[in-house]
Amino acid sequence: MREEKDNSLADDIQALSTDVEVTLKDSVSKLDEADTQLLSKIQTETAERKASDNSFSERLSAEETARNAADTSLNKQVTAINTLVPSSANKDNILADRAFVNSSINSVASFFRGSYTSYESLVNKPWQTTDKDAEYYVHNNDYAFVETDETHKDEAWRYVYVESDVTSENGWKAQFKVNDTPFTQD
Repeated sequence: MREEKDNSLADDIQALSTDVEVTLKDSVSKLDEADTQLLSKIQTETAERKASDNSFSERLSAEETARNAADTSLNKQVTAINTLVPSSANKDNILADRAFVNSSINSVASFFRGSYTSYESLVNKPWQTTDKDAEYYVHNNDYAFVETDETHKDEAWRYVYVESDVTSENGWKAQFKVNDTPFTQD
């Protein structure tokens, strides 16, 4: 009986060993499969990350190349313009002459010198053309309004100051009649 028990126990141990071995082999197989899947996922993500990094590097390099090309083009354009603009005046290029440029600006610039009730009140002011700090300083093209111009049928006129280096005709000259027609609903 003891022998039977020993045989039965040996059979049970053998069956348990076989079950444990099958379970262990099954577990190892599942771990190997999970390990393979995880390794494959890691390799895929690594490849995607490398591709993304390469793509970013390529885009960054392309952007840098484009900016360098734009800078080069812009510098060439500036250089081309600078070669066309002379640095000093000569008989063919009077625009480079500072005095000419300043006189051109001064001949076009103008300042409003006020409104006056009559032509006489405009011309009787002590206008100065030399002292820029004077109360009644005036220069070429400055303008003023005369509300009731006795020299033009008591109409409103705009006057411009004319300074001429060629003639002695300096002073206030009528420029145009101011339209004082009121707007109506018609």
